[in-house]
Amino acid sequence: MSEFYGGFSDRKEVLKNIIKRIHQGEDPEKVKSEFKEFLQEVQADEIAKIEEELIKEGMNRNEVMKLCEVHLAIFKEGLEKKEEKDYQNPTSILYKEHEIIINLCNDLLETLNSIEDESSFYEKEKNIEKIITC
Repeated sequence: MSEFYGGFSDRKEVLKNIIKRIHQGEDPEKVKSEFKEFLQEVQADEIAKIEEELIKEGMNRNEVMKLCEVHLAIFKEGLEKKEEKDYQNPTSILYKEHEIIINLCNDLLETLNSIEDESSFYEKEKNIEKIITC
């Protein structure tokens, strides 16, 4: 959408148009896809400045807030897609490792609790070794 490459006032008009369309009841999904393209071409601080100017020019703050709801939905969608791509940050890796360790400990505990005497220990020995060497 080459219209997004224009100057500040051009981008302000595009954003104003999007807000008006939401206000007029246009399908949010249609507006969301156009707004998503707009977000790819404009920095977040510039959007905030445009929104601030629109409010100063008399646009109702609640109408601007409706756009923020669409904005949040787009960010949420983006985060969910990152999770779908199995994005792993160090914390998520630690949580997964922690879960694996707890499962191994539970398996070991269950196996040890099932030992009744020396002969049953030898029956479970291979299972214990398998758990320990994971």
